[in-house]
Amino acid sequence: MSMITTISQLPDEILAEMAEYVRSYSFRDEGQHLNTLIKWCPTTLDNCCLVSKRFHTVFLPLRYSSIHICAGQWPRREVSILIAKLRAALEVQPQIGLWIRELMFTIDYTLERKLIGIVNPSSFLEILNTTTALTAFRLSGRVAPSWEALYPLVPAALRKVFRQETLKSVTINTRLLHPILLCSSPSLSTLNLVGNSRASRPGASQFATWRNDVLDDPPCDHPNILSLSCEEDIDILPLYFDTCPLAFRSLQNLKITSTEPPPLMSALNSFLRLSGKTLRMLDIDFGQYKQEPRVSGSFLDLSEMKNLRQVRLRYFYDSGRDLEDYEAMLMETLKSIVNSSELRSLEVELEWYWDSRFLGVDGVEVGAAGVVARLPAFLQALDSAWARFTDNDSYRSLERIYDAGCVVACPVMWLEL
Repeated sequence: MSMITTISQLPDEILAEMAEYVRSYSFRDEGQHLNTLIKWCPTTLDNCCLVSKRFHTVFLPLRYSSIHICAGQWPRREVSILIAKLRAALEVQPQIGLWIRELMFTIDYTLERKLIGIVNPSSFLEILNTTTALTAFRLSGRVAPSWEALYPLVPAALRKVFRQETLKSVTINTRLLHPILLCSSPSLSTLNLVGNSRASRPGASQFATWRNDVLDDPPCDHPNILSLSCEEDIDILPLYFDTCPLAFRSLQNLKITSTEPPPLMSALNSFLRLSGKTLRMLDIDFGQYKQEPRVSGSFLDLSEMKNLRQVRLRYFYDSGRDLEDYEAMLMETLKSIVNSSELRSLEVELEWYWDSRFLGVDGVEVGAAGVVARLPAFLQALDSAWARFTDNDSYRSLERIYDAGCVVACPVMWLEL
């Protein structure tokens, strides 16, 4: 009996397991970008389709199960061209629309022009209307129009995507996610909001308009988001919660990344007060700020967090000025963790940065040395803040505390605290 005959007669369950393994390997090592559909050479999944008719039946749907449409590096093609090729494939084999489970678009300027109607968006709309069994959807990029600027047919197509019963995960630019979409999704459990610190921020008037729109269309009680991440634009979070509170009733994981200055902490604290009773994992990363206003009195208030299991806080400041304020912010945040008796892991990173291009100017070396000189007092204050976490009666589940500080100058110096 030949090897091909033996493989072709594998039981269905073994063949299905093999196909899933090959799919994982192929996407990891060969990529899931639509560029791979423009065949320079056959992929592993393509080759498996040629083994037999049974293999073709099992492997071909996996060939299209995860599609990421992005310009890529090489060969570089505009997203609009790749969209046209996928639409052409759907016209030849309409069943591909049912095979696609993960559909991801990385927005470039050509897709942006489609979204706002400068270029006919029919191919993009056709793809959204024919992929009806999605489990994951992504529409994000460095460039992205606001909801108000979208071509009239695009919002309806997006809403149709969000209404799919199979949809579990969405990654989307914040300015493209009108709360009305969130309120329309019956099965969404993972939401990743991608902001853009380089773009103009949505204004209060836009938020007010969104709020009125949602009130005209009452939210459903089905969304049950368990995991939420937000990169930039964190001041929009309270709006999402206010307009569709039931969507966050069971929120367990929250990850925030922001390079905006700390005054936006008020918006974040508002959201934490609303969603904190169910949170189990909190990951806050205040990245490299581009400005440093005085922020005395601003800190993360975690006093309402009663079910936290894991906390990670990271502060990265761009010049090292106002150190006392930032250290105080950290201390006050730690002091606010008073009701998390189930806490298992607490991780903190505090970094100060001086650009090496400015060494020798304005006493930067002196500033860095000053931070080092102040470390003993800082460590003493930190020890005081940590002290109550050693209370085994109050924190029986605590397994790990990690704290790292870093003064980045020249040379770089790490301090494991």
